[in-house]
Amino acid sequence: MAKYGRKPWVPRGWPAYLLSAFKYLFLLFFLYITWFALTIPQVISFLQSPYNRVSDIKMLLFFLEPSQTTMVVLALLTALSLAIPNFWCRFACPYGAMLGIIGKLSPTWLHRDQACCTQCGACRRACMNGLDPSQVKKVTQEGCSLCLACQAACAPQALGLETALKKPLPNLFCPRSRWRIAPDPVRRHPFVSMARLLGRNVDS
Repeated sequence: MAKYGRKPWVPRGWPAYLLSAFKYLFLLFFLYITWFALTIPQVISFLQSPYNRVSDIKMLLFFLEPSQTTMVVLALLTALSLAIPNFWCRFACPYGAMLGIIGKLSPTWLHRDQACCTQCGACRRACMNGLDPSQVKKVTQEGCSLCLACQAACAPQALGLETALKKPLPNLFCPRSRWRIAPDPVRRHPFVSMARLLGRNVDS
């Protein structure tokens, strides 16, 4: 949605960390509600309640007959998404916050070869989450989903996957041509990248 904005702002540094705090607060709130605020008997009672049996219909009514508060929140998120690319995913999604925490335990990450890097900024421009791989040796920043758009945009091939054993993945296992990601946002999806890794033709 940010492409429709005239001059989208991509927060970096401390503004990005400050905005990212919201999704972690949301995550803590939902964890508290689901794990601490309700007892096991209360959860079982809710799952067996008549309300839960029609919860899908209630969710449909949420979209068919939105309240004034819902409309205000959606309008606010739309406006913020026009000004800041991927605002919800980067700064407000509690599921994204959980994935960011789990991602810190990933056995693989992006490694930057400082000798090959020309500081052209192509990786920074390709990153949908506003990260700048050219400024770090190992890309483990919060928000990196390993979509590999930065690797595909790197002409000097300075970016590559590295394992927890400090060994880069061989080109035979991770050929650059299979990881190349087209500008089409659909082809940037991680499942598409995995299909390329498995040798599937997804470009036709």
